[in-house]
Amino acid sequence: MKKFQIFVMIMLFGCPLFAQEFESREGSKFWIFFADKDISSTEKWDAAMDQAAQELSERALQRRLKNRVSPAISVRDLPVADHYISSIAATGATVCRQSRWLNAVSARMTPQQLQSISELLFVRKIEPVRSYSRSVFVSTDVRDLDYGNAFEQLEQLHIPDAHELGYSGADVLIAMLDTGYFLEHESFSSMINENRLLAQYDFISDDGNVENEAGDAPDQDDHGSVTLSLIAGYTEGVLIGGAYGASFLLAKTEDITSETPIEEDNWVAAIEWAEGLGVDVVNSSLGYSAWYDFPDMDGNTAVTTIAADIAAGLGVVVCTSMGNGYGVPMSAPADADSIISVSSVYLDGFPAEHNSVGPTYDSRIKPELSALGIDAFCADPDNSSGYRVASGTSMASPLIACCAALLIQAHPDWTAMQIREALMMTADNASNPDNITGWGIANVISAISYQINPITLVSFDIEQIDRKIHISWELSNDLDVTSYHIYRCDTDQCLYDPINEEPISPHITFFDDASALPGNEYFYQLEAIFRGGERELFPKQAITVRSAETFLSLDQNFPNPFTDQTEISFNLPESAPVSLSIYDINGRLTRGLAKNRSLPAGIHRLSWDGRNDQKKMVKNGLYFYMLHTSYGQSVKKMLLFQ
Repeated sequence: MKKFQIFVMIMLFGCPLFAQEFESREGSKFWIFFADKDISSTEKWDAAMDQAAQELSERALQRRLKNRVSPAISVRDLPVADHYISSIAATGATVCRQSRWLNAVSARMTPQQLQSISELLFVRKIEPVRSYSRSVFVSTDVRDLDYGNAFEQLEQLHIPDAHELGYSGADVLIAMLDTGYFLEHESFSSMINENRLLAQYDFISDDGNVENEAGDAPDQDDHGSVTLSLIAGYTEGVLIGGAYGASFLLAKTEDITSETPIEEDNWVAAIEWAEGLGVDVVNSSLGYSAWYDFPDMDGNTAVTTIAADIAAGLGVVVCTSMGNGYGVPMSAPADADSIISVSSVYLDGFPAEHNSVGPTYDSRIKPELSALGIDAFCADPDNSSGYRVASGTSMASPLIACCAALLIQAHPDWTAMQIREALMMTADNASNPDNITGWGIANVISAISYQINPITLVSFDIEQIDRKIHISWELSNDLDVTSYHIYRCDTDQCLYDPINEEPISPHITFFDDASALPGNEYFYQLEAIFRGGERELFPKQAITVRSAETFLSLDQNFPNPFTDQTEISFNLPESAPVSLSIYDINGRLTRGLAKNRSLPAGIHRLSWDGRNDQKKMVKNGLYFYMLHTSYGQSVKKMLLFQ
């Protein structure tokens, strides 16, 4: 029996709440996390990566490149293994959602099915699917219409000034993750008639209709309609949303009926869907708290938090509400460290009493920003031409999402983290952020004018790897860089043409020089070319190329593929501490064959028997072995096939 299985069974069945849930329902929903993506050869790996690249939209790929995601396509983009999914289904469990990013599925199962699944060798861990704790309240106060009712909530953030400058969110793609949407409301006619509603999906019923359907609660679409209208609404003289010119993806993720838990797997599926379609901004006013305690609010535990940070790492600006906990800590995913969590304030800037607060469990300040969350003027989902006011942090988050969209339009080359930085550093409490309103109320005009820090050369590293000189660099800010050049000279003056035949893309920060001759000393220098034609040369560095007999070399293991044992040979040009480690396809350490072992110069051979550090046989598949020394490292692949 696997160790994690014992923990899961004691933790879950020892919990009275969990036991009651199993007693009251035919089955409960769990996350099942897998150990790998079940790819057993380099050919299958290459084919899977090619397929993932084809499935990713061009817009998503360009956004990743702009945000310097490297590699742009990774193991996270590969699907969950079909074999693993079918094995889960074979136990009788019902598979509900798949997550490529988490390498997991959610499934509904009985205790007996949970026991069977926990014994499968490819299952890494099992956790309950957490449920959503509703964190919004909507007033029933319906007001007569006038222009000023929509103006004040935008003016607090200086959004009308940005509109005057021509910024409306045009060419920016925003995804809404919410309860559903009353698209017949007049304020959405502009978005629909101009074909700016690009895609919609109901993750509750698995269909393409995000409006109310048979079986939905009458107010199922209320919350989503309200939040969408704050961004996308456009009824001239009545309601103008903060990013009325943007394009939209609509995801219906939350079932509001009291007898049905609002579960986090729909949210994870929706944000992966939106990212793959190339979304720029995600707004979500949901918070997941059941089964999570304050120690879980550490930015690394809740699955929605992990998914939100993955999206941010892929270049998406993620905005989410802090929750209406009246002074209690936030709910996931607001604890994520790379997103924008939002609290609400009154029109005069005073914090709303209903706010959930920071800090996170690991002592980070939360929220990031604040916006109006008391009596925000919005569409009335019960009347296609009616309007009302609503309150809660759920109102504040879409208003900040508007600011992000306008800023992306103003600075289309800024990364998601630079958008976040500009909004935070120009807010009205940036000099003294706290755990109630964060960095304060955003000022989108100041954010548009924000100056990213001056460009400096953070690092410029030169090393010899085998017969090549590997050059890598990092600038403090490469926002306006259009290309790079590398100059090489054998004197202290670099006066001739660059050695790269083509300009180096601004998304690439390394170059390999294969033409350097052994025994020579060279000076290398980096040049950055900026928009407008400006150029800057950074300080040079020198390296002496070692002769051929002094190369560090790592040979291909033999035999390869192997069944029970293989030999790894390597040459050390000089004595040094050596580490030789084996990693699985997900980058996890499998076996340390040598750790800081002092070895003399010369050829050395070590064997691997296919076992991990716990002396257990590992499964078939692709593995990497890395040789690391004080003067270089080398990596190769091998295949275990029994």
